[in-house]
Amino acid sequence: MAIVLKQLKTERPKRKALTHAFETMGAIARESAHEVGKDDLKQSAKGFVVATLKNAPSLISAAHQAGLLS
Repeated sequence: MAIVLKQLKTERPKRKALTHAFETMGAIARESAHEVGKDDLKQSAKGFVVATLKNAPSLISAAHQAGLLS
């Protein structure tokens, strides 16, 4: 999440910054999926969703500050 927040705060065109942030999140999820079993993957996915929801205000704030949301 810290990596994504940092990327959202960089000076880039709106669409490019947002796309890159989501690509990074996807890459992290794919890397993690290769390292764990099926049950662990399900638990990790649940944890990822919970962490995303808990950090949603920060992500939205960073997006606003970067001018990605109007």
